[in-house]
Amino acid sequence: HVGFAVRVRPATVRAQEDAVEGPDSRVMSNLIEMSEDLLDDFQDLNDHQAYLKVREAEHRDLTEKTYARIVRWTVLEALVLMSIAGGQVMYLKKFFEKTSYL
Repeated sequence: HVGFAVRVRPATVRAQEDAVEGPDSRVMSNLIEMSEDLLDDFQDLNDHQAYLKVREAEHRDLTEKTYARIVRWTVLEALVLMSIAGGQVMYLKKFFEKTSYL
């Protein structure tokens, strides 16, 4: 599976007052840009975590199905082994049985 997310964020238009640049305007624009980058990274992290949860659930289901098959085959093998062992014991018992015909 391939997971991806597309987000379209509208471009933010910052109102620039007519040539009024204060000492904090550059710091403020840097903080806004950094917070937008942080929000993007956080959303990417949420997408990745959601993808990993789905992937883990799929793999857990596959593992449980595989385990169930293994248990079924093991029980079947045990039954076949016990029936063969019982047949061999009966055969050997008859083979070594002493019968007197008179």
